[in-house]
Amino acid sequence: MKMNKFTAILSICAVLSCKKDEVVTPSEINGIQTKISKGTSDSFIGIGWDTIKGEKQYSIWRKENTSAEYLKIAQVYGDTFQDNSVKSINWYQYKVIPVGNSNQKRISIPDSGYKLLAYEKIDKFSDILSDPFGITIKKNKYLYIADKGNGKIVVYDFTGNKLKEFGKGTLTFPRGLDFDKNGFLYVADSNNKIYKFDSLDNLVTSWGNLNNGQGDGEFNGAMRDIAIDQNNNNLIIVDHNNDRIQVFDFTGNFIRKWGSKGEGDDQFNYPWGSEVMANGDIIVSQLYKTIFFSNTGIYKSNIKEGANFIYQNMETGNFYTTNIGVIRVYDKTYRKIAQFSFSGWDYLMGIAADNEGNIYVNDYSNDLYKFSIKQN
Repeated sequence: MKMNKFTAILSICAVLSCKKDEVVTPSEINGIQTKISKGTSDSFIGIGWDTIKGEKQYSIWRKENTSAEYLKIAQVYGDTFQDNSVKSINWYQYKVIPVGNSNQKRISIPDSGYKLLAYEKIDKFSDILSDPFGITIKKNKYLYIADKGNGKIVVYDFTGNKLKEFGKGTLTFPRGLDFDKNGFLYVADSNNKIYKFDSLDNLVTSWGNLNNGQGDGEFNGAMRDIAIDQNNNNLIIVDHNNDRIQVFDFTGNFIRKWGSKGEGDDQFNYPWGSEVMANGDIIVSQLYKTIFFSNTGIYKSNIKEGANFIYQNMETGNFYTTNIGVIRVYDKTYRKIAQFSFSGWDYLMGIAADNEGNIYVNDYSNDLYKFSIKQN
């Protein structure tokens, strides 16, 4: 079983009424769901993985149903883990991520005309954030981060100083966020709602549905990202579990939708990120593919490189993506001009870039990295 370099989604055969130390080795990875129909106090799930050269420590993440979040349950050395906390009524899905040694990080950059000037990990973020998702920038001065695990938005300056937080008690699991040209902030929350805040970060309104839905204007949980169509005053919402894009005006009125589940060039398989480009194109990303649509949702093209989140800097025209252990940079013609990959990175999530060429990225380990790149 060959493993991806940075992470693997492990779906493990259930062990029913097993004997001590009995482990069922997975024959496949990526998406087989396991259900335990019965069990005893001795039941467990054993998982194993191919180790990565130079990586000794791994974090183990688990979720218990299709709409649940992955939660970190252990950090281990070696290539096996025995989960003794399984329940008889659940199926389980796992992922394993190399922790890496911060003193032995290795960076790989293609010969693309750009070079990395500097990077730093802002450690002060680690004790504040919990499972951070999207990042956006306000007035080229402030970082707004969706602190999903703590149910709030946290604001920092570009050097990592925390300035304020808001949304606690209102937001549940905020994920994507973006500003319109008038300074209003829109937040996509996994509680099936969109929240709108004014320029002083006060709540203005919200809309959505109480329970999971599939109708026009309804969401099905686990919303991922939100992007602003500044020219048409519209919101582009990634309706992750419904495999579609929904478009609203700034007051929450439904306008249109598109998308269906499948492997076709214009189809989705749990889309993640979205961005509206300077030319009006709408980009939608998922794990193995990034798709380009017209402003009205007409398919244009795709590239066979996936992404979690996408961010375009309107000043430079470049757009930036995160994926598993990788940051990619494209120019406004969609040509890849730089790629950065580190050994030891956790699952990379939100990304944003300022006008000076600095890139900000967070990950599931609650860290935030700052990179400076420059064209040769």
